Amino acid sequence: MPSMGTGASIGRAFGMVVQTLYENHPHWRIFRACKPDVPCITPGVYALVGAASMLSATTRMTVTVVVIMFELSDALIYVLPIMLAVTVSKSVADAFGKDGYFEGIINLNGYPFLPMDQEYSLHGASDELMVRASEMAVISAVGETLRSMTDLLKTSSYSGFPVVKSRSTMVVAGYISRLDLLMVVERAQLSSVYSDSSPCCFINHQSSSTAQTSSDLMAMVDFRPWVDPTPMTIFHSTDINTVADIFKELGVRYVLVTHFGTLLGIITKKDIVRAVRMQARNNFGRPTLPGLLRCSGISHQPQSASHGAGAVRHYNVL
Repeated sequence: MPSMGTGASIGRAFGMVVQTLYENHPHWRIFRACKPDVPCITPGVYALVGAASMLSATTRMTVTVVVIMFELSDALIYVLPIMLAVTVSKSVADAFGKDGYFEGIINLNGYPFLPMDQEYSLHGASDELMVRASEMAVISAVGETLRSMTDLLKTSSYSGFPVVKSRSTMVVAGYISRLDLLMVVERAQLSSVYSDSSPCCFINHQSSSTAQTSSDLMAMVDFRPWVDPTPMTIFHSTDINTVADIFKELGVRYVLVTHFGTLLGIITKKDIVRAVRMQARNNFGRPTLPGLLRCSGISHQPQSASHGAGAVRHYNVL
C-alpha cells in the first residue's frame, strides 16, 4: 500500500539520522544503553514502525495493523514499539477527524456509504422517504415490446426498474437492473429473429394461450433469467431506522415499499445517506424526514422523463 511505503520511507530516513548521530556521538545520554560491540540502531526497525504508524493513521485501524506487522516481521520483540506507535498515530489522526482516508474519499465522491459502527436515530416511517410508485418508471409484465424497452432506456437514466404484473394492479413481480435490460435489448436488436414489435416476457406465469398465440406470430424476447423474482421488500409502515439497518447489514442498494404485494414506492441507499447527513447537520429537536428533505432543498416533485403515461422521478441506484 502507498501509505505503508510512505511510512516506511519516513521511518527509515529517521532511523538513518539516528544511526548517524549514534556513530558521531556515541556518548550521548540517549545512547547509554547501547553496547559498543553490538549494533544499536537498525534503520529497518524504524521503517517497520513508520509503516505501521502511517497505515494506522490512514485507515484508523489499531489491532489489525499490529497483527499485520507482526506477521510481516515474525518478531515478537517489535510488537511493543509498534503498539505504541500505532496508538500515538491514531490519536493524532483522530484529532483532525474521525474518518480515515478512504472514508474521506467516499464522502468526497458522494458514494452512498453507511458505516457499520454507526447508529441511527431517524424519525418516521418508510413511506415518508420513499419515491412513490406514481413518480416511478415501472415495467409491466404484460404488453411490453422491444420498442418500448428501447424507448425506456433512451428516455431514462435509472439504474433499475421494478417489474409489476400490470399497471392497473401494481403487484410486484420482480426487479431488473438497467445493465441486464440493456444487454438483452442489444442482443435482441442484433438478432434477425426479433423486431421492434416483438413482445417481451418477464415472468413465468403468463398464460399458455397467450404464449402460444405470440409464438405463432413472432418469438418473444425473454428477460426472465435476468429478472430478480424476489426483490427486497418492506411494509410501508416500517420504521426508517429498521430500513437503515437493512441497507447497512445486508448491503442492498434498494428496497421496494409495498402494501400486501402492491408497489407503493422505492427507497435507495442514497435516500438513507441523505437523511442521515441532513440530520447530522440539523441535529436539534426531533427532526422528521420530510423536514430534513425540506431543509436540504430536496423536493418530491417529479422530474419530467416520460414513459407510458405521466412524468416520473429519477431514482438512481449505485
